Amino acid sequence: MTAVLEPTLSYSSSIPRAHVHRAAICEVFLTDIICESYPQFRLGVQLPRVHSYYSDHNVVVRQYDPLLLLETFRQASILISHRHVEAPLDAKFVFNAGALEVVDLDAVRVGPAPAAGVLDATITAEKRRGADIVGITLAMTLALDGAAAATMSMTIQWMPGDAWDRLRQKGRAPLQLDPARPHPLHERVEPREVARHSFDNVVLSRIGVAGDTVRSQVLVDQAHPGLFVTRSTTCRAP
Repeated sequence: MTAVLEPTLSYSSSIPRAHVHRAAICEVFLTDIICESYPQFRLGVQLPRVHSYYSDHNVVVRQYDPLLLLETFRQASILISHRHVEAPLDAKFVFNAGALEVVDLDAVRVGPAPAAGVLDATITAEKRRGADIVGITLAMTLALDGAAAATMSMTIQWMPGDAWDRLRQKGRAPLQLDPARPHPLHERVEPREVARHSFDNVVLSRIGVAGDTVRSQVLVDQAHPGLFVTRSTTCRAP
């Protein structure tokens, strides 16, 4: 009888920040990745229980923010692309579509100890340009301490940096963004009105209600360290 030992995920450190396009080590939420049979992957996840943005909710029951879960899935898609689909490390990514569902509110409660997260991901489709893979669609499930917490489907693609820059400039040109206009951050609504503690994490202002329609201006602090922190042998696609 031969015993088969399944590889186990490590939670001892985060993966290299460049592999998920982040500048700060504290903003990397993945700890490991295993590919036993392409196109299926298993990733280790450790979510921050205290975060300047993702845990600033003024609520009674502390839960992991859905945007934190979304960012974790985003990082997983980039890591898989670099490690196992040969996307160059200097490639820039476009996120074409995604659908996030929190499946169990109890599973996303913040506990007294860091949750051991396991993210299972499967590549369900590939986008090719000639013989090269330039995009993938992923089906992903995140479990925290053994309980299914969230699922996400995501379609992404990548391209060389100069091509991405041209695409971005083309999209910005009709918006008349030059010269840059200051964001009147002092006009943000009170944090308590949007269940936040800090003004730094408020992005709404000038809220108006007309019938069943609510309209608000969105003010985003582009210097926010949590919202805008980008980066400064394997299983491979056949």
